[in-house]
Amino acid sequence: MRRPALLFVVLLVAALGLAGCDSAEQKAQKHYLSGLALAEAGDVARALIELRNAFTYDPAHPQARLVYARLARQDGALGEAYAQYQRVIETEPDSVEARHALAEMAILIGDWPEAGRHAAALQWLDPATPGTVLVKAGLDYRTAMLANDAKAGAAVTAVAEAMLKTVPDARIAWHIVIDQALRSTTPADALPRLDAALTALPDERAFHQMRLRLLAEARAVALGPAIEAFVAAFPEDEQARQMMVAWYIDKGDLDAAEAFLRKLAEDPGVAADPTATLSARMTLVEFLLQARGPQAGRAELDRLILAETPALAYRARRAALDFDLGQKTEGIAAMTAMIAENAEGPAGVQADLGEVKVTLARMLVATGDLAGAQARIAEVLAEDPIHVAALKLRAGWSIDADRPTEAIADLRRAQAEAPRDAEILMLMGHAHDRDGAHALAGERYAQAVEASGRAPAESVFYARFLLQDGRLDSAAAVLGDALRLAPRNVDILAARADILLRQKNLGGAGQIAATLRSLGDARADGAAHAIEAESLLLQDRVDDTIAYLQDLATSGAGNSGAAARMVQLQVEAGKLDEARVFLDARLAKTPAEPTLRFLRAGVHLLDGEADKAEAVYRDLLAANPAAEPPLRALYGLLQQTDRAAEATALLEKTAADAPAATLPRLMLASEREAAGDLDGAIALYEALYAEDSSNLIVANNLASLIAGQTDDGARIERAAAIAKRLRGSSEPAFQDTYGWLEYRRGNFLEALRALEPAARNLPGDPRVLAHLGLTYVALDRPAEARPLLTQALALAGDSALPPFAEARAALAGLAPP
Repeated sequence: MRRPALLFVVLLVAALGLAGCDSAEQKAQKHYLSGLALAEAGDVARALIELRNAFTYDPAHPQARLVYARLARQDGALGEAYAQYQRVIETEPDSVEARHALAEMAILIGDWPEAGRHAAALQWLDPATPGTVLVKAGLDYRTAMLANDAKAGAAVTAVAEAMLKTVPDARIAWHIVIDQALRSTTPADALPRLDAALTALPDERAFHQMRLRLLAEARAVALGPAIEAFVAAFPEDEQARQMMVAWYIDKGDLDAAEAFLRKLAEDPGVAADPTATLSARMTLVEFLLQARGPQAGRAELDRLILAETPALAYRARRAALDFDLGQKTEGIAAMTAMIAENAEGPAGVQADLGEVKVTLARMLVATGDLAGAQARIAEVLAEDPIHVAALKLRAGWSIDADRPTEAIADLRRAQAEAPRDAEILMLMGHAHDRDGAHALAGERYAQAVEASGRAPAESVFYARFLLQDGRLDSAAAVLGDALRLAPRNVDILAARADILLRQKNLGGAGQIAATLRSLGDARADGAAHAIEAESLLLQDRVDDTIAYLQDLATSGAGNSGAAARMVQLQVEAGKLDEARVFLDARLAKTPAEPTLRFLRAGVHLLDGEADKAEAVYRDLLAANPAAEPPLRALYGLLQQTDRAAEATALLEKTAADAPAATLPRLMLASEREAAGDLDGAIALYEALYAEDSSNLIVANNLASLIAGQTDDGARIERAAAIAKRLRGSSEPAFQDTYGWLEYRRGNFLEALRALEPAARNLPGDPRVLAHLGLTYVALDRPAEARPLLTQALALAGDSALPPFAEARAALAGLAPP
């Protein structure tokens, strides 16, 4: 009787044990439900922990990931939210909420391809909901603005305004409505719109920044208080602090700027947030370094190091300062020791170590140790895959190595963490430019200007980008906006004056020259002199210009550039005697001045005294082998006097004496190419490209030579990657290189689009004609190919350079007309 009873007990215990042993799915569901309850109760931190526990048992739990992403987004962790929404659509591609969120976030950071992908899915999944309507409106508005279609833009704006009546916190709708108001003839009318938007979305930094810009443009007395309010709302925002400091600096009140930063660094509210505290204190340090000098900055760092433990960030900045001041070995050693000492430290120290390693990586790059720097960044990203500074650094290296797709992937991850980081946007622009996506690059540069708060560096760069496309009015507008916020900035003033001179607006340029003179700065004075001289020239007042420059040169107010420009004008006007007298008088006072000696050598040449000119050029190069003007002049003189071997020897000696100089190696590469030594030319270009892959001339020449010298598929693809940035260029030589590489890759229609304009603009270049003729052959258009190939071979003669052998074979293979 006991045996069956015992068996019953054993079975009952086993059954109860099994009942209490939940499956992984059941455990995940319990954590999910617990997280959901905590979220509804407002305990977000514990809710996120519970939801992460759910992922442990069921990594594909879509409901848990949706809630987690929603909470992370509400908490401002946009990168984490974006990643979680992406995980949701990997398992649940029909999730409307995830698609809406991803599309909206992509639109707000300007990732238009990604936004379009999710918008297309939404149009199929749920086309009528407000979220889908808003996403479509955002994409339609961008299309309208790119096409300058005011009617379409107004129609989309009407949709956005209607949406705001029912969804007052719709971010995309507010961005559309405000952008439309800013494009009106009276942009200040956007201020009421911005006030209403900030009532609905008080955390939208972009709207705060737009409001500040409008107040600055209106010269409103409310600008200072508005900046203060911005800083109070976002005390951790470095850009907000920079705007406040810039406000004080523009008023010439450095003491007020320092007092403001000290107050912010010691504010109890900021001190409650360690990240904000560190940021505020480092901003103060950087201000002191710039405004008061390295001793003041170092003293502040020493004070902070004594006050805090372990003070890694401050110790690292001090080591970096030592490095910048020339103590490179000591700076690197200090950083390396810091990392080793704290490798096993607590979590907070580990986080700081990431920044220390990034700083060390920058130092290693500066000393030429790229491999060491890359190893440090790999360590950082292995520990923290979304470390923004490390991602930016790696993206820059990918751009330099012609891997723009990899760079963009890294930058998207970084941007998800820091959506308004101007450096990320600038790097994205560089990546798109390297990828041949010129229009996308321009969009990113424009976004960088906005994100930086119209900062001088970003504004001047973008203006120059616009000038390359001949968009003078747009460039002027960009600089005008920047100038309102920084009216004393020399770079902005000089760039704005350059545009005004191109537009023949001499009055406006004169006003800027007067502003520059009032700054009491040597660089500003030099810029003002250049503006005034160019204004006189544009009025065909050559004698007045010469007199003006001569006054500057003799009084000492102008630099050597003024003397050079004056002598150039005298020579062009046939006033050789005056140039000679001026130069001899100046050289009597300063006989060793290189610019004056170079100018005098030029007059010797015009006087038929080539031997004297040559002696001066050789002396100048002996003193400074990297000096480009005397090298060009002496090389040209040797070539003109039939001394080609001496010219080549000059380049080889100069390249040896100044191994870091670019020009002598460029000239040598050109010589070797002309002599048929393609391998030698490529070797030189490869070395130059490794040093600076952004040099368009080097990139074009290297890609062109590789395309003509090899049939190796891998090398052709590498050349194509180098030449991709040339896509869409209006420069005929660049069009030819890009088109010929596309021909070599079998993309004949793409090749044709580049080679036809190249041939129109270079009708006497046999290689360009041969390239286009061979493309016509490949497209089975013999009637167009035959005359081009015939002309190319007639111009080339018996040249053995590629692609003439291929052209001869192709012409011979064409059927008779």
